[in-house]
Amino acid sequence: MRTDAFEQRICFMAGETNLASFMKLRPPPRDDSLPRDNVPHRRTDDGVVKGRAMRFPPRLAALPVIAGLATSACGTHADTETVTIPFAAAFGTEAFDCTKSYANVGQEGATVHPLDFRFYVHDVTLVAADGTRAVVALENDGTWQRDGLALLDFENGSGTCTAGTIETRTFVRGTVPHGHSWTALEFKVGVPESMNHLDAARAPAPLNDPGLWWSWSGGFKYARLDVSTPGNSGGFFFHLGATDCSGAPASGFTCAAGNVATVRLDGFDPATKTVRMNLADFYKGLSVNATPDNQTDFVAGCMAFAGDSECPSMMGKFGLPFGTSAAPASQTFFTVSP
Repeated sequence: MRTDAFEQRICFMAGETNLASFMKLRPPPRDDSLPRDNVPHRRTDDGVVKGRAMRFPPRLAALPVIAGLATSACGTHADTETVTIPFAAAFGTEAFDCTKSYANVGQEGATVHPLDFRFYVHDVTLVAADGTRAVVALENDGTWQRDGLALLDFENGSGTCTAGTIETRTFVRGTVPHGHSWTALEFKVGVPESMNHLDAARAPAPLNDPGLWWSWSGGFKYARLDVSTPGNSGGFFFHLGATDCSGAPASGFTCAAGNVATVRLDGFDPATKTVRMNLADFYKGLSVNATPDNQTDFVAGCMAFAGDSECPSMMGKFGLPFGTSAAPASQTFFTVSP
């Protein structure tokens, strides 16, 4: 957090000048008008020292306050600053809203209704113009962020988002070293392996949402993006997470496909830029009305399981490979906007 003008003044007074000189301390003048108790200083049997009460001049009385402010201003705050990294979801130019519908989506130009949109990020890092890299020390706020993991939640439980929650979260917040010009942002979409196979019923926030948990072995849904379409009124899904996992809670799990997406956004300054997700672009080329044949395709959309025909396109937008489909050169789901 940057020091403001007052803190800088305190820092100047405490460090750049002699504080005692600034205070211009001098012995308190004798004031014969003050009442005297005529009790000489002495220690009583109970150990209490009696005598005249000491009276401090205003400047001397302020010394502990000034010293405390100087310690705060010049010590723990001056070397770091708080950054807030905003995220925004939209269909084209229309902001994501659970009470709205969006036209011309997917291969058919369908009208869709949002059902859910949430995802986890970790290893959030800012990169400066000189190449300096700083992992953002995310605040442990007890709800959305903990131990370097953050949950972003764009649905608010209203309209067609009946499986969601009322609270939303559209930013991540933490501290980084002060004094750098940030020009790029990096983060990972997913849950770290060390946290991924916890029990959502007992895990601390933000991992305590059953709607983002598959199973002990499967772990958490890293991202969940669901819409209702004319052909799939119950939902056209995108659930991203680790797959082909085996093991047990006592011994641990291993997954053949970790499916953690790595994102880098150049030209990003947290003071002026926003991470943007255009969901209309995400569905381009996809038949959002196609229904599963229950032979080779068992779900409308993609849940990252082998053989799902929609997964190469959807996971590819996150820069991930799927089956025999190689990972694209870069992800396209996240962009930078003013």
